[in-house]
Amino acid sequence: MNKLELKNQTLIASHSVLAGMTRFIPVPFVDDMVQSYVLRRMIRRLAESYGVTLAEDDAETLGTEPGGGCGGCLLSAVFYPLKWVLRKVFFFLEMKRSVDLLSRVYHRGVLVEYAMQQKWIGLDAGRSAPDVRRAIDQVLRESPIRPVEEAAKLTFRQFSGPFRAAIRLLRSATSGLTKQSSADDVENVLEAVPAEEKKQFDGLVASLVGRINSIPSEHFDAMKKGLDKLMKE
Repeated sequence: MNKLELKNQTLIASHSVLAGMTRFIPVPFVDDMVQSYVLRRMIRRLAESYGVTLAEDDAETLGTEPGGGCGGCLLSAVFYPLKWVLRKVFFFLEMKRSVDLLSRVYHRGVLVEYAMQQKWIGLDAGRSAPDVRRAIDQVLRESPIRPVEEAAKLTFRQFSGPFRAAIRLLRSATSGLTKQSSADDVENVLEAVPAEEKKQFDGLVASLVGRINSIPSEHFDAMKKGLDKLMKE
């Protein structure tokens, strides 16, 4: 059992946790908007760490969740009043969605970083971002992601107090956002986190990283091999 070797593991884990937490934002359109921004920011920061220059749309191409956008926004708007009335019931339902999303984002981050290491991404790369995206999507469809889901569940249970506090803070901070808000507006919200809450969030992320490091490296190695195979076809 070997530790997962990632240059940006904490960066990927922190963005995965934050993306998962967006499922608890109760405002239609805003939840998806913040999630999309977090995923694009993760891709941009990974690129910066490797000195990779991205084309204008590459961060969105590589980071957006399949089926992302506002296809479900109208449905969310319909259910919003019910979610507020039955918020305790919906909390448990959203917890599952949060954990699922966290795991998908983490695995996507791992594979995007690997693709950057292989120089498949960037303006001077031999492959296009859509090509890499399709290959990563296929690997994620065919690979189990439950180990990271279980790691996330255990972490959230251990840090239930800080986790719920972070959710309340995110809900409050994003309450002023609308579907017309800019990327700068979202960034300002995410950066305006009090020091004590940031410390608790970092502790939660560190615990998650520790649990992920206990997952056999073969789990991630198999996904990278799958991506290698698809990129060579």
